[in-house]
Amino acid sequence: MLNLLLNLLLTIIGIIIGGTILLGGRRWLWVTLGIVAAAGTANLLAAFFISSNSSGWDIVVNRDWLLLVIALAAGLVGYVLGRNYLDTAVAVIGFIAGASAALWFIEIIYYIVAQVEGVPDSAAAWLIMVVLIAGGTLGLMLTRHFPEDALILISVYIGVDIIGQTLDLKPSGNLTALIMLSLGLVGMVVQYADYLRQLKSQTSFFGEIVTQSEVPMTEHFDL
Repeated sequence: MLNLLLNLLLTIIGIIIGGTILLGGRRWLWVTLGIVAAAGTANLLAAFFISSNSSGWDIVVNRDWLLLVIALAAGLVGYVLGRNYLDTAVAVIGFIAGASAALWFIEIIYYIVAQVEGVPDSAAAWLIMVVLIAGGTLGLMLTRHFPEDALILISVYIGVDIIGQTLDLKPSGNLTALIMLSLGLVGMVVQYADYLRQLKSQTSFFGEIVTQSEVPMTEHFDL
């Protein structure tokens, strides 16, 4: 009974966290960085210390306290960084999200290079690290050149991923695809609408932008 209540509580918390990032990740940037840092670290730890197809949520479900503490510590560092260093926070969000997305390809790459081509595990591990760094670099470049669009897409991706892991949705199911796409669409519509409202509120009576920059990212902290 206690385990049932605990699992229910964890599910509710996971849905709340995922929903927060899904609908307001761009606006609440420091919260986004904290959750992205925690979730990204948890995903990496799960992939390396549990199994290649495990997710960060498996650390919570399995009560692996050491890995969980490390992930939460990374989330706390991300939260503090997001509150005090905006530009750095955006870059870190992009890198972590890109590396987390690259995890999707790890199992495929490992199978090809280690099982099919017969490459030693040590060499395969280095190749996987290169893929993770490449994914992180791509995410970093996107946030540097297209900050608002990238933040919206990344926060929607992270929010949907957290909700999917929390509900233990099967990746290959048709219902899962429908739910994920629907949640992603809702998140993008809500966040882009909020972004457009912010831009509109900064336009003067004569249609001129009265702010110093096109993107009011520093105002995300004035809530």
